[in-house]
Amino acid sequence: MKAETRTVQEVLHGDRRFVVPVYQRPYVWDQEQQWEPLWPDVEATAVRLSEVRGDAYAKGTEAPVADQAASPHFLGAVVIEDRPVMTGDVDSRLAELDPMLSSGRRREAAELAYAIAVRLQAEGRIREAGKFARKCLALCSDLPTSTIEQCTPTQMEVGGVSMPDLLHDDVVRSRLGHLL
Repeated sequence: MKAETRTVQEVLHGDRRFVVPVYQRPYVWDQEQQWEPLWPDVEATAVRLSEVRGDAYAKGTEAPVADQAASPHFLGAVVIEDRPVMTGDVDSRLAELDPMLSSGRRREAAELAYAIAVRLQAEGRIREAGKFARKCLALCSDLPTSTIEQCTPTQMEVGGVSMPDLLHDDVVRSRLGHLL
């Protein structure tokens, strides 16, 4: 991991999707303690930047130069992990199921089968999507589901496909039932 100072613009710029990892979900923000103070803080920062830019414009200074004169705002630590995204060619991912199953990674195999089913459906490849929906259902049916932790996906997204908050056979039937 590499710690770097970034602007909010640098963090938010580009084609990104932000997800909260499973291990971070218990650390939720409280309405009164975190969420309510956040907006006035963001608003005050925007107003301060706007005023600096307005003054700079009046003097004929470009916005990027003016931004350097604005007092910075410390947002805090934000951990960002770059992950590869599955390409449109999901066929290359099909071979990953067998090694996962042979190494006992059934939940990950179910997640991959779910993602492939969703992706194939989006591409209009319904027959193939049904195959993976059935594989996902079979895998989920064999997994323990007594606790929320046992039903929680190990990843928030697989190959660009968002995982449901919980992944078990009833969820697969409700979301992919038309493919079964």
